[in-house]
Amino acid sequence: MSLRVFSAPWVLAGRQGEAIRDGAVALEGDTVVDVGPREEVEARRGSSERRDGVLLPALVNAHLHLELSFM
Repeated sequence: MSLRVFSAPWVLAGRQGEAIRDGAVALEGDTVVDVGPREEVEARRGSSERRDGVLLPALVNAHLHLELSFM
């Protein structure tokens, strides 16, 4: 499998669920193998492909319940 590294201004779901400014996510196939600050992940895994937005690694449940929005 090939390793791919993506970075963005924000990555949600770091090691303890924090928001990481200028973060990166490394993937081997469909598996997340590294998450953290971009400089640290790039030092371990190589240069990243920059994305403009927020990265949400696979372990984040980001679905919405619009019928509960009044709560």
